Amino acid sequence: MKFKAVIFDLFGTLVDNFSKKKHDKVHALMAKTLSVPYEAFRQAFGSSFSDLCIGKFRSIEEIIAVCCAQKINTAAQYRYDFTMRTLKPKVEVLITLQNLKNDGYKIGLITNCGPDVPLLWHTSPLSEHIDLPLFSCTEKIQKPAIEIYKRAHEQLGLPSNVCVYVGDGSSREMTGAKEIGFLPVLKQVDLEDVYDDARPDIIGWRGLSIAEIEELPELLARINSPDLSPSIF
Repeated sequence: MKFKAVIFDLFGTLVDNFSKKKHDKVHALMAKTLSVPYEAFRQAFGSSFSDLCIGKFRSIEEIIAVCCAQKINTAAQYRYDFTMRTLKPKVEVLITLQNLKNDGYKIGLITNCGPDVPLLWHTSPLSEHIDLPLFSCTEKIQKPAIEIYKRAHEQLGLPSNVCVYVGDGSSREMTGAKEIGFLPVLKQVDLEDVYDDARPDIIGWRGLSIAEIEELPELLARINSPDLSPSIF
């Protein structure tokens, strides 16, 4: 089997995960700006995340409006600035993506995210290297729902069995990728400073894995080799 596309997760895979510590500081700053209790604001914002990911809110301002109608723009800007910083990948990631494109791979992205990510996507160097970005909030569906993976391979013009999916195991994304027929590759990450450190998909993981994105071209060369034993899959 010769694979022809690589579809990536975003946070924890191509860019760092949202740091829980740093994100909490941003929420504290937003709450202070809005003159509302931090804990109440944090809980209200956090409980809205699932709705955020499926497009029920069109902007960060709309979410804040649920909690407080004052000083919305200033508070939202803290979040936008934080997201913009997070969307800056390491140089090695960009080089790897370009090398994959040079090797003929189509590059896709599926990410569970709020409206700030597609809004700011054009500011990220990643936007120049991703052929097809799918944002859960604009697709109105999130991983691990099979439909979002289906949209990815169909819009790339490829069958699912020639697509590799690379992710850090959040949101049961590896389960969804495997069910649609992608070859899942786990991007290993430190889970000490993340919100979802309990990730069922990676417990006892026996599939393919990489520690850094730079390792991916070599791995793809191996799995595309006609001499490779099918047992690796």
